[in-house]
Amino acid sequence: MASPRPVRIPRVRTGAESPGGAGGAPARPYAVELRPNRNAARRSARVATLFLTAMAVLYGALVAFDRLAPGGTRPSATSGLELFSAIAVVIATAGALLSLSNAPRAVEVRPEATYVVGRFGTRREFPPLGELRTRLLRRYRAGLLSPGPVDVVELSGPHGTRTYLLDPGLVEDGGPVG
Repeated sequence: MASPRPVRIPRVRTGAESPGGAGGAPARPYAVELRPNRNAARRSARVATLFLTAMAVLYGALVAFDRLAPGGTRPSATSGLELFSAIAVVIATAGALLSLSNAPRAVEVRPEATYVVGRFGTRREFPPLGELRTRLLRRYRAGLLSPGPVDVVELSGPHGTRTYLLDPGLVEDGGPVG
């Protein structure tokens, strides 16, 4: 049975409804621009896939070598193999998370700040685009790992410096290029 209590649905507040500037005139609407990071996200996902594939092949080869070698572990004595398997899973998980975490989902540009929306939902705040300090560390060309070019960019703000894989032009005032 439905609850007799009324449900409150919050409204999105636009700049025209917000307390305005001089003379009570409404302020201009909030300018929020969400810039997706497509090429870098594809590149990081493909690098993670290659890493996991290489780990699986190496793990399979080492387990097969252990099973087939004279004096290797027998099915009845697998404690060494279990430890090896646990270490392999930890290394594979850490490597995949590391390669995925460098490429954020998007960059959210607002007048008061720039937010980098991480792969797993984290949001890191940086100064507005006009004040944001960026440094291009490396540029990857389009190829097997990504359909378009990807930049390794260092973003600096009052809370520290971070390095991200970003599509070219994503953190420039004009927006994404291309």
